[in-house]
Amino acid sequence: MADTRLRLEDIFDYNYYIQQNPDLAGLNEQQALQHLRLYGLQEGRRFSQFFDLAFFETNNPTLENSNNRIALQNFFDIGLPAGVQFSPIFDLNYYRRANPDLASLDNNQLFKHFLTAGLNEGRNFNQLIDINYYRTANPDLAGLSNRELFTQFINGGLNEGRPSLPLFDVNFYRATNPDLSRNPSPLFADGVVTNAELINHFLTNGLNEKRIFGPYFNVNTYLDSNPDLVAAGLTTGRQAYDHFRSAGVNEGRRFSQFIDISYYLGNNPDLRAAGLTPGQAFNHFLNFGINEGRRASVLYDPVYYLANNPDLAAQQISYKDAFVQFQREGFDQARSASVWFDPDAIVPLLNVRLTETEQTQGILINDWLARADKWQDIRAGGTITYSFVTSASGRLYEGPESGVSEVTPEVKNNVRNIMRTLSQYIPLNFVEVPDRPPNVGRIRIMFSNGPAGLSRDGNVYAYAYLPSDAPGTGLAGDIHLNPDRGLVDFSAGPGSFAYNALVHEIGHALGLKHPFQDDPEENPFTYTLPQGKDNNTNTVMTYNFFPTNYNGSYSITPMAYDVRALQYLYGTTNYNQGDTVYTFDINNFIGPNQSNGRNSFKQTIWDSGGTDTLNFAALPAITGGYYFNINEGGQNTTQLALNGSVYTIANPNSTTENPQPPIPVLTDSFGTTIAFGTLIENLIGSQGDDEILGNDLGNNINGGSGNDSITGGRGTDILTGGDGSDIFIFALGDGSKNLAAANVITDFQPGVDKIGLSLGLPSSSIAITQGTGANAVNTLISVPSTGEYLAILRNLPASSVSFADLIPV
Repeated sequence: MADTRLRLEDIFDYNYYIQQNPDLAGLNEQQALQHLRLYGLQEGRRFSQFFDLAFFETNNPTLENSNNRIALQNFFDIGLPAGVQFSPIFDLNYYRRANPDLASLDNNQLFKHFLTAGLNEGRNFNQLIDINYYRTANPDLAGLSNRELFTQFINGGLNEGRPSLPLFDVNFYRATNPDLSRNPSPLFADGVVTNAELINHFLTNGLNEKRIFGPYFNVNTYLDSNPDLVAAGLTTGRQAYDHFRSAGVNEGRRFSQFIDISYYLGNNPDLRAAGLTPGQAFNHFLNFGINEGRRASVLYDPVYYLANNPDLAAQQISYKDAFVQFQREGFDQARSASVWFDPDAIVPLLNVRLTETEQTQGILINDWLARADKWQDIRAGGTITYSFVTSASGRLYEGPESGVSEVTPEVKNNVRNIMRTLSQYIPLNFVEVPDRPPNVGRIRIMFSNGPAGLSRDGNVYAYAYLPSDAPGTGLAGDIHLNPDRGLVDFSAGPGSFAYNALVHEIGHALGLKHPFQDDPEENPFTYTLPQGKDNNTNTVMTYNFFPTNYNGSYSITPMAYDVRALQYLYGTTNYNQGDTVYTFDINNFIGPNQSNGRNSFKQTIWDSGGTDTLNFAALPAITGGYYFNINEGGQNTTQLALNGSVYTIANPNSTTENPQPPIPVLTDSFGTTIAFGTLIENLIGSQGDDEILGNDLGNNINGGSGNDSITGGRGTDILTGGDGSDIFIFALGDGSKNLAAANVITDFQPGVDKIGLSLGLPSSSIAITQGTGANAVNTLISVPSTGEYLAILRNLPASSVSFADLIPV
């Protein structure tokens, strides 16, 4: 068998020896090696960055009282072949584990491979650093060799807290695990916790303790969101971390509340066009997207976060720093981070079981978010079963209700339809199962007369038990419907009051509560929606949809506030992630039986990605025209239906002695709502007059026939008025200082169409000029004082456009 033992010249590093010993600067390599043999060893001089003789002697007690020459020879003959540790910065065993293609080499060959090839190849050899990641994450060091890069890390980068391991941030780890950094720390003897100690703690303990170690990956979210991995035996933090890096990221698995790569790809068409895999998209976000302010989830929108938290914007922090700040502090402070993550609007729909003390003193809104009722044991992608009580199983029902019986086939079909609709919004599989006690659905639906001995007269149409996984809560999720068809007929289909009520009760069974305060004396600290928002345009959980105090139409889906709250509890789906065209006609928009806002319906669209279009071209011209708004939470309806219905609320000044009439409040009669987090790019208008509101994306809006009012909003928009006299509306900020990114109007007709100037923008500040170069045949509408180009009027000479074509709006 060949002798693979190393010699001194195999591990001697001439450049390092001269650097560490400037008195030897005049020696060449051969002279320096000779000096080491004759004098340097005896003097204890360092001659390799990756071999430390003193460290080796400390880890080899058999060498006590030996001189350096004997210790070095022991290293070559015994220590290295046996794998005795010989450096605080080179880990032979880790090098073997991290490079499985080298597994056949013995320890002598392995160390020699590292010295001659491994470092130059960028192979991992130290748990504190991934050399290739370190270069990518620190672009100012990109020009250094691997050796220089590692030296910089040891001498400076480690103390600076520079990112050195994928997904791990030592400063984030310190900040989010205060027990590790208290001074003195109970986990570190000297009480001073260095970055190196924190990294080692993360690798040896923190991962398996499932601690939070960075803003980009969360072990608990990964395991909770991927139950198949847990079922396959991946239960430790290290297993989850390793699986994500090796496979999960490219499989597009969920790993964070704040980053959803599917959403990131779905809503960044340039990344989709480039054909990025999920893994490449994640790397794009880490290296570019986070700094560019790209949105990577429904929960967190970087542009929105800085715009709506002026104290952070005043600090002029970067998008990346804002993202870290939100996770370290802002999320726990319940700061609004997107139109979707609006805690003040989400919390009124969540239920929290308060202690007696909390009922008196209240709890913070962020605690409410963390403790909300839901089916805790059902993870994203999991199954929630439902069943219909039968005439046989009803006799065995364990609740206090009397008259428990089976619902009609029509009611069953309504429930099935609602369950299918819910699966569009939240990542749960709703599966119907037989109702055969003790095997029944998590959610059970039945007729009943309510609790025995209690009256169900009046407007007690239905009720449901909230979810609970606690022992002895077998009634959780059960839905009880009043069988009195004279009061309410739950067999009635979509668009009816009863169908709206069914959606409401199923919302309870999933964890949603009423958005108003039931009993202020019993529970004065329940969060509520303002009464002007407590309506079924926003939420099916309202009580302001009863025919006795509301004269509009009914919801056939959960509405935008409900969808947002349910997604907060259970996560979002990848529903309609491709490029989707939503085509509307009389039947699926206004409703075939509508009459002044009655007998129509309300519905919500959730779309998780793609370049999407709302197509209203099949809608006929109608009196008053239409209102289309493609912003998150935007309403799409008719002008007559916009704030065209009334519900009433109690007059706060009313007393028993001096009763006052209820106060009327307006809401939409019917319409289609864009769910929060849904990004719609394009719109095609109706055959009639339309008021169209774009969003901050690059919109392509075509008004179609009729006299249309089009506001593109921010972003680079392509606007087409179509036939009729159209108004294109702009405010400061809607354009761009970069002419190539300015809005384009494709068919402006001077004397027929108008440029509308809003928010006080005066026509005197506008310049109408002829374009040059690529825009030589176009007219430019600009604001010279700010350098902003509002619009390019395509194929139109400036001489044909006058200030008479500009109007205030």
